[in-house]
Parts: sequence; structure tokens; C-alpha cells
Amino acid sequence: MNDNSSTIEIYWSPFFERGLVDWSMLYQGKISTLYDEMRSEMVHDAESHKNLFYCPAFKNLTPNVAVLKNTMKSQFKIENDNLVHVLRSSISSQIPRKPSMDGRHHLEYGLGWIFFSEDDVEISMTSPYFDTPNHMKYGNVVPGKFNISSWFRKITPEFVLKKGVNEFEIGEEDIVYLTFNTQKKLKFTRFEMTDTLRSYARACSSSTEWEQWLELETRYERFNKSEMPKLVLNEIRKNLIY
Repeated sequence: MNDNSSTIEIYWSPFFERGLVDWSMLYQGKISTLYDEMRSEMVHDAESHKNLFYCPAFKNLTPNVAVLKNTMKSQFKIENDNLVHVLRSSISSQIPRKPSMDGRHHLEYGLGWIFFSEDDVEISMTSPYFDTPNHMKYGNVVPGKFNISSWFRKITPEFVLKKGVNEFEIGEEDIVYLTFNTQKKLKFTRFEMTDTLRSYARACSSSTEWEQWLELETRYERFNKSEMPKLVLNEIRKNLIY
């Protein structure tokens, strides 16, 4: 890590539980940013100085927003608090909890990602806001944020459906925006998940079960004092793809 560098390296991988099937083909091969995706449609004309892409506020945000995509159509219904797969080819998903708000079901979609960085950087997860994906007719991603240099856990889109809605459909579309709280240029480096890395990630994601009611900052402190960042980084570097 170089604190003076203008680039921040973001390590990432699809995350799924190991079994007889490797589900890597359900994921996009590379991570793109919102800026790069939109720039392909940029208009070049005589008034380019008025173009949105030259707006400092716009340029300060969109290059640091990663676009995560769903690659296969899925459709579900909730009947008697059970999730029914309407399409035979739907990505396996589940109801993770009872409703947190009156009349609004939760649905955890079966894609997961994991990110890590040596640099101190916080990420925020939201629904896509520059487009109107089909799935947003039914519900929205539960937003959240955490520091990916001080915590190693998977990101799984969990949706809160609109009140009274008991179905969900999603196509090949943007599913999550991840905003990286940095002004440095993002460099995405993919790695292969290993059983060791999965075990580290499970320890973080299950921490609310074995150590309850703690703020994230306290969890970060435990993670860093135990030198988990070095263990995670060492294992990632042994399994880089590009």
C-alpha cells in the first residue's frame, strides 16, 4: 500500500458457499463503474463544457460507484411465509427474517460478493438510482455501509418488498450500487475464493451471534488487533486472477 498513490486497489470475488457446483458463471467477469458505463453514451458537441461529464460534482462521485449486475432472470412468490420459485431457472434465494416493517417481506437474493482493501475505505450499498431496473417495482435493497479494510464479510442483496407485495421479479439488470468513499481512482483486482477466506468471512458475518449488540467500530478493533487484515491479504494475494 502506498498512501501517496492516486489509485486504490480493491480486491473482489463472487461469494457463494462451496458445494458440488461452482457458480462463478452467474457473475459479471469484471466490475465496472457508473461513470464508465454512462460515458459510453456521452454526447460530443460544441458545448461540451456544459456536458454533465465535466461537472466536478458528477465526476467526484460516479467513478467511485461500482455497478453490480444480475445476470439471469429470476421470479419468486411468497406464499404462507415460504418462498416459491416461479421460474425453474431462478437463482436460489431465501427469506432471511421476519418482516421488520408492517406488511413488508424480506427477500435475500442468492448472489453475493466480497471486497477487501489495504487502504482505509468505507463502502455504501444502495439500490441503483441512475436507472429504473425492473425489480424496483417490487422492492429496494436494504442500504448499509462498512469499512472493507477493517471487516471481511460478504455483500448479499437483501430486499424489503413494498407493503402488501408478495412477489419479486428481476431481469438481467443492475442490482446494487456500491459507493467507495475515496477520491482515489479504483483498481479492481479479482481473486479466487478459498475455504480459508470463506472461514474468515463467516466469522465476520456471524459475529452478531457470538458477540451481540456491538457497534461496528468495536468489531473493527477486534478484527485489526487480531491481525486479521494481514491473514486475509496474504490469502488473497496467493489466489489472484487478474
